[in-house]
Amino acid sequence: MLRDGPLSVCQMAAVLEAPVSTVSGHLLELRRVELVVERRKGKWVYYGLTSSTPATALLGPVLAAIADDPDVRRDAAKAAALHGTSPAALCDAAAADAPQVHP
Repeated sequence: MLRDGPLSVCQMAAVLEAPVSTVSGHLLELRRVELVVERRKGKWVYYGLTSSTPATALLGPVLAAIADDPDVRRDAAKAAALHGTSPAALCDAAAADAPQVHP
């Protein structure tokens, strides 16, 4: 999803149809091993692929190997449609769909 540029957690969660918390946790691990970088823009955090040489050397062959996978292609197309759109509506929708915890 990030080959075409950075996305917010809410945008990626919408593509994957997964909870924001799950996607955020995975991104934390990817950031920890320096495969993605984060950038704040207002109240949103966007993640993109790293440009560090060691990580790029690792990512290149992996991305090439999965390029023809139908699920990867579908997710990439969905992500491309979200580039340049505000994550606000997606985050609001994700919050509305989240299970409500009542004490």
